[in-house]
Amino acid sequence: MVLWFRHSGGKPLYSFDVRGRSFNKALHWSDPLAFGRRAYFVTMSRPAALVVDAVQLDDEGVYRFHVYEEIEILEEKSGEVSNVMDCEGKKMWAFHCGRPQPTLTWLINNKPVEDHTLLKNDGKVVVSRISVSGAERSWLNHTVRCQATNTPLLSPHERTARVEMHFVTVFVDAPNLNPDVLRRR
Repeated sequence: MVLWFRHSGGKPLYSFDVRGRSFNKALHWSDPLAFGRRAYFVTMSRPAALVVDAVQLDDEGVYRFHVYEEIEILEEKSGEVSNVMDCEGKKMWAFHCGRPQPTLTWLINNKPVEDHTLLKNDGKVVVSRISVSGAERSWLNHTVRCQATNTPLLSPHERTARVEMHFVTVFVDAPNLNPDVLRRR
């Protein structure tokens, strides 16, 4: 998602949004009180550019833009994108790219997780990791969420995973069950 602002204004004038859709089906929005139909985003040029036709004196100003990219939650061993967190000693990673530099926050069932590790922060990409241990059965279907914030002007961008558990059988009480039936299965 790319947003354009004029001066230090808090409301965007133009947006280009590809979240959850293919690049050629991006959503374009232009503030009707600013550019209206005169603005369009050209992605085929290098660098991409916001073009404004029929420039008017009212268009004068300093413009800035923010680029927001996806958060990805990955399972550590497989490196695969995941929306399910299996609580068998696994670690979850979150990657977020964007400018200005984002801050990543982890939450489990809406409670902040203080114990996370910042693995990379090179000014372009932030990589954070949480490790879950001591999971309890009550965690089943809880949510793990990673939020990225880089401006107070917008709500945090987030990605959510659901906690899934595989339980070990603790006790089976079957006094009337024939042991030969169990052996055949």
